[in-house]
Amino acid sequence: MTNEESLDFEDFQWDARVESHVRGRGLTPTVLHAVVTGSPKAFPNKESGRGTHMVIGPDRRSRFWTIILLQARNGRWRPITGWPSKAKEIALYKET
Repeated sequence: MTNEESLDFEDFQWDARVESHVRGRGLTPTVLHAVVTGSPKAFPNKESGRGTHMVIGPDRRSRFWTIILLQARNGRWRPITGWPSKAKEIALYKET
């Protein structure tokens, strides 16, 4: 998956279940905001995945995150899951 997309991440839709899930992985709304307003790179997610896009980028501490988002019909984005990026995800970010 190397076809990076340019997307506008402005409006996010959170619910208690999703927020509880991603917090368990260390992803908070603050980290998500830092990643998407920094220098993220977005890619189409795997067809078998629940989200539509995979976003990779650093937070304010330069720690890389991989975040799966679902683009809703109303234009809002819904975080599905996220985790500290693995080496192969950081390599994908750096090579594109």
